[in-house]
Amino acid sequence: MKFRKILKTTLCTAAAVSAFLAFGLDAFSLVDFSAGESGLISNETTKYKVNIVADGKTAAVVPIGIGVRGDADESGDISLYDAVAISKYIMGIAPENFESSLGFAMSDTNLSGNVDLYDAINVAKYLITQGTHEERWQKILGS
Repeated sequence: MKFRKILKTTLCTAAAVSAFLAFGLDAFSLVDFSAGESGLISNETTKYKVNIVADGKTAAVVPIGIGVRGDADESGDISLYDAVAISKYIMGIAPENFESSLGFAMSDTNLSGNVDLYDAINVAKYLITQGTHEERWQKILGS
């Protein structure tokens, strides 16, 4: 499990570096710097992020999303086990360090900022909904 986290972190870092190398300073035009200045995106509020540093100061904080929405057990796909993992967290019997895992971040299916019963229900709905991954979430979340 730890190897997968290291691999995901390495791949994310490689993607960020590749974008910078490919676009140079033009890559900064893709980042909304104002969000970082207003406090919407910051080191304190963004768990998974890449800091863009210039002259020794953080110029921007770019949030990253790695993984599959709803994949609480970090298996790479969505299954009933994910709904169970979310339910265990709600009942207070989640594995140690679950709250600091990528699985926990992916458990917040509706992006409410909380992992709750609605997220477990959304995973169950996902399993019985037809369509591509994106189409399913659009149907469930109404977006």
